[in-house]
Amino acid sequence: EHFRAMHALYRASLPALRSRVGSRLAAPSALLPRVWSHGYKVSAGELKKGMYIDKGGKIFEIMKCEHQKVAMRGGFILAEMRNIFDGSKGNDKFRSAENVEIVELESGKYTYEGLSEDENFLLFENDTGDSKEIPKERLKGLDVYLEEEESECHIIFLEDKIVDIHLPKEVVVTVEKCDPYVKGQQAAPTGKPALLDNGRTVKVPNYVEKGEVIRVRLPDEVFIERVKD
Repeated sequence: EHFRAMHALYRASLPALRSRVGSRLAAPSALLPRVWSHGYKVSAGELKKGMYIDKGGKIFEIMKCEHQKVAMRGGFILAEMRNIFDGSKGNDKFRSAENVEIVELESGKYTYEGLSEDENFLLFENDTGDSKEIPKERLKGLDVYLEEEESECHIIFLEDKIVDIHLPKEVVVTVEKCDPYVKGQQAAPTGKPALLDNGRTVKVPNYVEKGEVIRVRLPDEVFIERVKD
């Protein structure tokens, strides 16, 4: 009940908040820290998906880890990593016994509450009622998948600075337009483009038709499955 009361009070104050916060919003670059404190060191053999590491003065999220053993050499780790500042991805190799610097980050669950007067994103912290405003360009066009008062995002913080935003992992959308499915026609192995009801275009299997509801994985916008009634 206390949380609901806080949420109602917050919603009532949104117009003033949008005006006040929007006028003082920092530029996107100001949200990124230039210096951070490190957490602790681990051997590369202990790396797991979801960890954040410092490599060459940049912070990377471990997306995937593959442990490979080599006879008489101790083995090594193949890691797929993502730079949390610019989103670029790459692969790197570590010796299993090599020390890696772990960066400790904090995160919070926020619900999308709409746009400010400057069309930046307002998000409401689910537990404390704290609010954050995020520059629209940070989401690189994926904001069209967010639904007001429903979509939940994870915001990653480093020393009180916003360094990363995780959108919902899956969303449900409707196919607005695509080429019709013709039974017996040779299908393209890569599928076909489909225009969604939010204006985005994704590749879908050839059997998907206009008007169907589908599930899409974010942030790479990959078709998962058709959604049945």
